[in-house]
Amino acid sequence: RESILALKTSIDDFLIKPVELSNDHVDIFKSYANQNLSFLKNDAYLDSTLIMRNKVMADGIDQLLQEKPVFIVIGASHLPYEFGVLNRLAQKGYSVQ
Repeated sequence: RESILALKTSIDDFLIKPVELSNDHVDIFKSYANQNLSFLKNDAYLDSTLIMRNKVMADGIDQLLQEKPVFIVIGASHLPYEFGVLNRLAQKGYSVQ
């Protein structure tokens, strides 16, 4: 429950008080809303914590799958490209289709 409330607060804060973005920063929320995931190949993305989250997610999914079959849902921006969760799972030996 605390995690959900923290997430809601973060989203509400973003919507009420948008972060000022510099010219070289990608507005990830706007790009995602417009179904434009090209930002995932941007230097700002490559330096982001999203990549570290992908590693943690892949490790967690690996651990869960070793215990029992599971159905997992994650956001689209965590899936593609070399740093994505799918590639990380493939590197761990999973068959990704």
